[in-house]
Amino acid sequence: MGSKQQTARLGEEEKINRLRLVRSESIGPARFFKLIDRFGSATKAVSAHPNWSIGQTGRTALRLIDRDLVEWEIEQVSKLGGRFLHICDSDYPLQLASIDAPPPVLTTLGDQALLERRCLAIVGARNASAGSCRLARRFAQTMGEKGFAIVSGLASGIDTASHQGGLESGTIAVTACGLDVIYPESNQALYREIAAKGLIITEFPLGTQPKARHFPTRNRIVSGLSQGVLVIEAALRSGSLITAGLAATQGRDVFAVPGSPMDPRCRGTNDLIRKGAILTETPDDILDNLGPAPHPVFTPREKEPPSFEVKNPGPPADPLPTSTGNINFRIENALSHTQIHVDELARELSLNIQELHAALVEMELLGKIARLPGGYVCKP
Repeated sequence: MGSKQQTARLGEEEKINRLRLVRSESIGPARFFKLIDRFGSATKAVSAHPNWSIGQTGRTALRLIDRDLVEWEIEQVSKLGGRFLHICDSDYPLQLASIDAPPPVLTTLGDQALLERRCLAIVGARNASAGSCRLARRFAQTMGEKGFAIVSGLASGIDTASHQGGLESGTIAVTACGLDVIYPESNQALYREIAAKGLIITEFPLGTQPKARHFPTRNRIVSGLSQGVLVIEAALRSGSLITAGLAATQGRDVFAVPGSPMDPRCRGTNDLIRKGAILTETPDDILDNLGPAPHPVFTPREKEPPSFEVKNPGPPADPLPTSTGNINFRIENALSHTQIHVDELARELSLNIQELHAALVEMELLGKIARLPGGYVCKP
């Protein structure tokens, strides 16, 4: 796949007009590049509107977004401390520019120096087990220490654990909403930590709420930025498998951690391995294929977290327990057929040990958990 990137220094007028094209309804990346190829620049394309004729269907009636709205967005992004990254900017990542229909413009918040490093994406189940979240943090921490920036999608579960593990060495969160929208709401603190120590990326306009159709679009950036994608727990029909499929199409290595065939959350990863993904048990399995990152370990430059009002982020993905039944549900969801110590389970679920033990006694009587020697528990 050839790169759409042609490095050039854009004037302010061209930047505004490129953003007008990108923010206009029905102008996706493919049509954007057709317009640039035809007219030579966004400014000329905007001047030629509404007399556009694209493709073999003749004239296409496309409404161009008002200039005032784009200028307002530019002003607001600047107030947040963010910036726009155009595909022809010299610091736009080459890895991403090489994919099919790369995002013409990204909005970023944080340290763009992370985009110069080799990246590893770590993705997986939102309802991940506690053990797999622990594993994701360990993979992220170790690969970060080896010089990789850790990329994920800021979702609950494996994404959250991966960002946490890569926070000190450098992590990149690619979101499916506007820069001023934090989703899920439970990740507000993590979002601000990443903005202060790492990098937030989105191709969506300010104020955009997350919708189902946005996530596959987001996923192509997660895989596109990365040298490889590691999948830890994924059901047979899940967004993580979409990311893995995109990675394979983009020529990236796909790594998968095997899991119990009795756990539906592992059937997708096991199927990936069956179809040729690299069976992965330790970070060495990744390093053997990708090799070490050439850059030195990243030292994050601390700065004040951004301060802005969250716009209707939606319901929390992980509501706090309000009843014993809810606590039991969270425990059952966090357990897998791999044993975990009760102390670690308490930390994962933010429960005090007495509360956890009381719930475990009830669940054991119901046959929903198995107790093992040494204070370990797992699914029966």
